[in-house]
Amino acid sequence: MLNYPRSKTPLAMGVNFSRTQQRTKVVSLWANIGFREFYELDGHWEGVQPPAHFRPRFSYLPYVLAQAGTTTKATAGLDVRAALTPSLTGVFTVNPDFSTVERAVEGIDFSYSERFVPDRRPFFLEGEKFYTERTLLGSFFHSPRIEDFDTGLNFYGKVAPKTSLGVLDAYSLDGRNDFVLRARQEFTETDSADLSVIGRDESDGNNYVFVAHPTLRRGPWFFTTHWAPSLADGEVAGDALNVDFSYRGKRFWLGDTYHYIRPDFRDDNGFIPFTDFQGHFSWLRYQNEWREGAVRRLIWLALFNTEDRFDGSRFRRQPSLLLNLETRGDYGIGLRWEGGEFEQFQDNVFGLSLRAKVSDKFHNYGVGLQFGRQKGEELIFVTPSISWRFGERFSLGAASSILSHIESRQQHILTVNYDLTKAKSIGGRVVVQNDHTSAFLSFRRSGYSGMDYYVIVGDPNPAKKFTAELFVKVVKPF
Repeated sequence: MLNYPRSKTPLAMGVNFSRTQQRTKVVSLWANIGFREFYELDGHWEGVQPPAHFRPRFSYLPYVLAQAGTTTKATAGLDVRAALTPSLTGVFTVNPDFSTVERAVEGIDFSYSERFVPDRRPFFLEGEKFYTERTLLGSFFHSPRIEDFDTGLNFYGKVAPKTSLGVLDAYSLDGRNDFVLRARQEFTETDSADLSVIGRDESDGNNYVFVAHPTLRRGPWFFTTHWAPSLADGEVAGDALNVDFSYRGKRFWLGDTYHYIRPDFRDDNGFIPFTDFQGHFSWLRYQNEWREGAVRRLIWLALFNTEDRFDGSRFRRQPSLLLNLETRGDYGIGLRWEGGEFEQFQDNVFGLSLRAKVSDKFHNYGVGLQFGRQKGEELIFVTPSISWRFGERFSLGAASSILSHIESRQQHILTVNYDLTKAKSIGGRVVVQNDHTSAFLSFRRSGYSGMDYYVIVGDPNPAKKFTAELFVKVVKPF
C-alpha cells in the first residue's frame, strides 16, 4: 500500500496523524503543518528499516468487449500493471477500451475560452498529478487531447530518494505518437526542479514543448517559474513564461505573477486558453479557522489581471473579489464579483452560492446564482444541485444549469447508483441538454477476487446522443 525507498540502513520518514470530529467539524493534526502545508513540519519516524527484499509484481488484466446496436463489433485487449520497485509503478496497455468509461460532463457556463473538462480514463489517471500542473497560462499537458490510441506505456515514481521520473507514451497504428517525459530533482525539503518534454509526432508534422520548472522557498517566501519554449514542424516556435513570487503568512497570503505567451506558441497536447498576451496577475488572500463560535472557516480573496497583446493593444483588465464562509452548522456561503474589461467588453458579474452539509459527501444540497453583464449581454446563470444517500446502498445526484445570456441553454444531470453487494452495483446517468439527451444504465461486478464484468445499455459519453447500444465487457485478472 505504501511507497517507500530502498535502503540497507535505517531511515527517517515523515509521518503525521489527523483527526476529524464530525460533531464540531474540527480537524486536528498531530504535527501542525498549517494552512500553508509546510510538510517539513511533519513528524519524523526515525530508525525505520524498509523491507530488505522486493520482488517485482505484475498483474495481467485481459478483457473482451462485445457491442451491439448501431454498431456491432467485438474486441479484446490487455492491461499490465507492474510494481517494479517499492516506489516505481506503471501500466502497459494494448488496444485499450474507454467506451465503457463514464466521461465528465462539460458545463454550459459562459466562458471566453474553451472550457476545461477533466479526463476520467484510468490510463491517464495513473500519475496524473505528476504529469499535469496547472498555471495561469493553462496546462502544458492535457490528456484529453490524446483520443483513441492502440498501445500505451505509463511508468512513474521515484528512482532515488530525491529523484522522480515519469514516462507516458500513447501510440496509434496510423503513425501518431503522443508522449510526456518528466523528471524531478528535490534538493532540499523546499527546493526542487522539474524538466518536462511534451510531444506529438504525426506523419504530417510534429510539436514539442519543453518545460523548465524550478521551485524555491525560504520560510514563507515562494519563488517558482515555468518557462516553456516550443518547436513546431521542426522550426522554433514561440515560448511561454510564468514567474510567480509570493508570500504565505499564517493568515495573509499575497503574490504577483508575471507571465506571457507569444503569438506563435504552439502546444498541441496542452490546454492553453489564450495566446498572444503578457502582463501581471496580482492577488491577496486571507483565511482563518475557529474552533468555537458560529463561523468555522473564512477565506477572502482579491485578484487582478492586467494584460496586453504583444502589439500593445489591451487584452484584459479584470478585478475580482471572492468570499467563502463555512458555519459551525455546516453551511457554506460564497460571494463573488468579477468586473473590468475583456478586450472591447465591459463586464460586471455578481455571484452567490449557498450550500448545506458541506462536509458530508453523501448528503448535501445547494444552489448557485450569477447575474450581471458579460460580453455585452445581460447574464443570469442558476445552478441548483443535490446529492443524497438513502440508507447504505442507494445514492442519487441531481444537478441543473440554466443559462440566459447570448443564447439560452439548459443542462440537467441525474445520476443514480444502487449497491447490491460490495462488489456488485447498478447505476446510470441521464444528461439532458438543449440539443440532445444522453443516457446509460449499467451493471458491474468488480473490485474483489474473481472475474470483473460490466453490462451497459446506452453510452457513457455525454457528448453523444442516446442510442440503443449494448456493451458487455469481461475482465479476468491474473
